[in-house]
Amino acid sequence: KKMYPMAVNMFQEAIKEKQIFDEDKKELVYNLGTVLEAMEKKKESIEQFEQIYAVDIGYKDVAAKVDKFYSEQ
Repeated sequence: KKMYPMAVNMFQEAIKEKQIFDEDKKELVYNLGTVLEAMEKKKESIEQFEQIYAVDIGYKDVAAKVDKFYSEQ
């Protein structure tokens, strides 16, 4: 429905509640990054993907997203 600002708020609140960077938190952070990417907030989205990249470089397409971002700089 493209209710991006509401989605961002929901993901941010859910992420705050997760103390451990487990699979659930990775999924929340990934989804937040994806929403930010859809909003064309490239830098903010990459900041989310980098958090996952730092702990699990093989998670979904995170490495490709981060590598692409830096190759375009």
